[in-house]
Amino acid sequence: MKKNKLAVITIHKGDIKNLIKTINSIDKQLVFPDLHLILIHHSTSGDIKIKKKKNRKILISKDRSLYQAMNIALKKTFNYSVIFINSGDELSNKRSIKKIISKLSINKCLIFKTKILHGKTQFIPRTSYFMNENYMPHPSFIRPPVIKNKKILMNEKYKIAADGLWMKQNISIFGKKKFPDVITNFYTGGLSTNPSLRSIKLQIEFSYKEGLKELIKFILSKIFREKYFQIIYAWKFYKK
Repeated sequence: MKKNKLAVITIHKGDIKNLIKTINSIDKQLVFPDLHLILIHHSTSGDIKIKKKKNRKILISKDRSLYQAMNIALKKTFNYSVIFINSGDELSNKRSIKKIISKLSINKCLIFKTKILHGKTQFIPRTSYFMNENYMPHPSFIRPPVIKNKKILMNEKYKIAADGLWMKQNISIFGKKKFPDVITNFYTGGLSTNPSLRSIKLQIEFSYKEGLKELIKFILSKIFREKYFQIIYAWKFYKK
């Protein structure tokens, strides 16, 4: 098993501009990860033109879903610590990977802060909230190398929230360690941040409690519109 080795996994579907933004944030790192695995979700090799570099692997996935794509990558990186930086998100600065690698010897699930960006507005978790609550967006969650019989994969029957369940399952096995450093930027606009009738339906499939929470968010988003994110992040996040 590799020690202190990091795999950065990027899942991509369709938007090449978002993929390039993510890759550029990785290429700018002071310390380059041991493996950068780019998994092309529902795509073909002709859709992208990415320069091949040392430690960069590009897989063309014939998957049925985002979580199956993630599982394809996980099966190839059991012996690595793993972080998912999905296409469109990015590492916050050139020292992000260096910060992660310096903590890998802890051999627990590592959790850092994620900055959420909505247009020109930035939301950063307050340290007191981050340290005390179960705050685990997957772009700043690092799973340690797994051993035999501890190979946890995403539950593909879910179309939403399987990543959250995957993180909690890993924490139950490996434990966790939190660090109040911002290492990733997460952009609003996807299914997980923009409540909709579809996201309500998918959350209900996961659990009625999560479905109810999504319904409340959906109502708030319709009432407050552009002020929606300021309201749901009030008290828990700094606004910049």
